[in-house]
Amino acid sequence: MLRQFHENTEHFLDELLRMEASAEHGKLCSCSRDVVATVRCLECHPDRLQCAECALKSHASLPLHRTEHWQDNQFVVAPLIDFGLMYHLSHDGARCPSWKDGDKNPDGHVIQVAHVNGFHAVRIGFCRCPSAPSHATQLLRARMFPGTLSKPRTAYTISLLVTFHTLTRESNLNTYDYAKALARFTDQYLPYDIKTRYDNFRIVVRFWRDLQMKLRSGQPLGLLAELPPVHQDSIALLCPACPQPGINYYPEKAGSGEAGERSHSGSEQGSSEDAASTLDGAPSSDELVSEAGSDEGAEASPAEETSGADAAAGVDETPRSDELVSEAGSDGEAEASSAEPASGTNTKIHRITLYLSMDANFRAQQKDKTNDPADFHLHPGAAYFREDSAFREYLAAVAACDRRRHAADSRL
Repeated sequence: MLRQFHENTEHFLDELLRMEASAEHGKLCSCSRDVVATVRCLECHPDRLQCAECALKSHASLPLHRTEHWQDNQFVVAPLIDFGLMYHLSHDGARCPSWKDGDKNPDGHVIQVAHVNGFHAVRIGFCRCPSAPSHATQLLRARMFPGTLSKPRTAYTISLLVTFHTLTRESNLNTYDYAKALARFTDQYLPYDIKTRYDNFRIVVRFWRDLQMKLRSGQPLGLLAELPPVHQDSIALLCPACPQPGINYYPEKAGSGEAGERSHSGSEQGSSEDAASTLDGAPSSDELVSEAGSDEGAEASPAEETSGADAAAGVDETPRSDELVSEAGSDGEAEASSAEPASGTNTKIHRITLYLSMDANFRAQQKDKTNDPADFHLHPGAAYFREDSAFREYLAAVAACDRRRHAADSRL
């Protein structure tokens, strides 16, 4: 295929050069007003030319299209705002009847709108009816995200935010590079003269991500109230394949399977409740001390080892991988020790075991915004990180437990 393209290089070059001009330049516009057609839209149909008046009529509701004007035997950039386009946000695109000639800003407000094809200067005609919502709300209803809530002079289309959110998830594209790409789309030759307003864009993107997390979790629709209590305040994404007690796994109904699963459902229900309790908060110091004593005692039965491992998972809220391996290993040894497992032994515990782990990321400290004292968390404790004050209380409880355990060990 590449060879075929290479053999037709001259043909493709000729066609690309043909796009820089138009066979219709110098002809009259189709409106039959004896006016030469000199304007083309790169978004609608680049080969069709219109007069300025027809271009305004056809783009009354398309203010983010890029247009060019034929001048001096070439096409030059000519934004729609230069032809006098005003984009009205209400009354089906017509001018608000509440406008008066003596009103402030009779020509509307010029706002910089960022779209997937670059930055645009758009003259916005807001609704001025007494019952009209705020300017920020009117922009939102026109699918433009306002840069500020008070007198917005910058907006970002929903299409732009969705596109960037997808690109940053799939290709790790950052906001700075994307803003530079938008400036390049706006002006290929002088992109550095374009005001990208990067700081404002970065804040809007961060807030947009938070909104998407809450929408995806179903929080605005009240869906979290239908989940078990441990998940009702969380907007984190649950793994659909993992057994979640009360969601896709019900210990009391596990008895409908094999006999081993029926006999083990009771103990598994207790361990599931223990695991769920670890997600809800930190264990008390007495529980940690009793756990330490049980670890130092005599060898426990397999059922006690399972419950002990569940309790151990509550020490740091997320069981460590070595604990899970040791727990699985102890079950495996217990099953392998006897040629014929006793009745009531669950031979498929892995099917109803919830594995929780955390990768050690030593760069997480870079997330601390020490250089921005005004920064704050948008959903503290509602996703993948615990709320700061509750986490510090938990650390204090663990430290106190360790001190008591060491003191008990020293007396032995």
